[in-house]
Amino acid sequence: ERDRVIKNAQKMGIDIEHSDPVGEWVGFRPCRPTSRLEVDEEVSSTSDGVRVVHSYGYGGSGWTVFVGAAREAASLMQSR
Repeated sequence: ERDRVIKNAQKMGIDIEHSDPVGEWVGFRPCRPTSRLEVDEEVSSTSDGVRVVHSYGYGGSGWTVFVGAAREAASLMQSR
């Protein structure tokens, strides 16, 4: 995987010869059987004007769906 990342960086024009990696890490992308994108009515109805929207559980697909999920979450925040 590291070799693929370096090759892709080179393709994008990053000068690997003068850009030594300072470390490596692996991201943990938690997922659920189904993702959650909804208003928490229980919390929202008892809070003083606070509306709680949950948006999580996308796993590795989060990079693919984050724009749509964020737009939907914003829409849920604005709806009453």
